Amino acid sequence: MAIPGPDAADAMPEIRPVKATGALNRTIPNREHHTIALAERHNHRSCLHARSLLRHHEFAFLICISAHSCVLSNTFDVDRRQLLKRLDKAWQAFRQSYAGLSDSQMLESGVTGAWSAKDILAHVTTWEAEALKNLPLILKGERPPPYSATYGGIHAFNARMTEQKRNSSLSEVLRQLEETHARLLVYIDSTPESQFTNETRFRRLRLDTYSHYPKHTEAIRKWRERRIAM
Repeated sequence: MAIPGPDAADAMPEIRPVKATGALNRTIPNREHHTIALAERHNHRSCLHARSLLRHHEFAFLICISAHSCVLSNTFDVDRRQLLKRLDKAWQAFRQSYAGLSDSQMLESGVTGAWSAKDILAHVTTWEAEALKNLPLILKGERPPPYSATYGGIHAFNARMTEQKRNSSLSEVLRQLEETHARLLVYIDSTPESQFTNETRFRRLRLDTYSHYPKHTEAIRKWRERRIAM
C-alpha cells in the first residue's frame, strides 16, 4: 500500500497520542509465519523519537512505511458493520477491475507475471477459502500450521493452487469466486462481535480479504491500461 510521505526524511508527522496498551510489543499477522515480532518487520528508529513528545502514559504507535513517512497503525478495532463496509468496498472495486473483459481477454496471460485475470480470480478465491478454513481454528484457540512447514512457503502454496486450478473453465472460476465470497459473508455474520472489536488473531481475515483484493485490483487495472496503450 503506497502512502505519501513528507519531502524530507526527518520531517515530523502529525502525532495523535493513543492509550498505551502494549502496542509496541504486539505482533503483526503474516501469511507465512502467522505472527512475527513487530521489531523484526519494521525499522522504527525514525519514528520512536516522537514518543518523548507524549505524556508518560500515552504514546503513538507508529509504523515506518518508508524512510520518508510514518503513520499511525491501522488496528482491527471495527465492529461487524464497519468491517463489512470495508470488505464490500474493496470487493466491488475488485469486481469492477475485470468488468467488461471478454472471455478471451480474461484468459490472456501477463496481467501479473504469467497470470491471467482468470488466474487472479482463482487466487483471490483460494485465499478467501483459506480464511474460511483457518479462522474457525483461530476462534478455537488453535494455530494453523505455517505455510513454510506445509507447502515450503507462500510462493510455493500460490504456485500449487494456481496449477491445480489452471484447467478450470472461466465459468467455474467465476462461480467459485461468487460462492466462496458468499460463504465468507455468512461466516462473518455468525462470528462473535468481539473478534472484530478487540485485538485478536482473527485479524487474519483482513489479510486474506479486503487488504488482499486491492493489490490485484490495481494489477488488472494497470494491465488494461497497458493493453489500451498498445
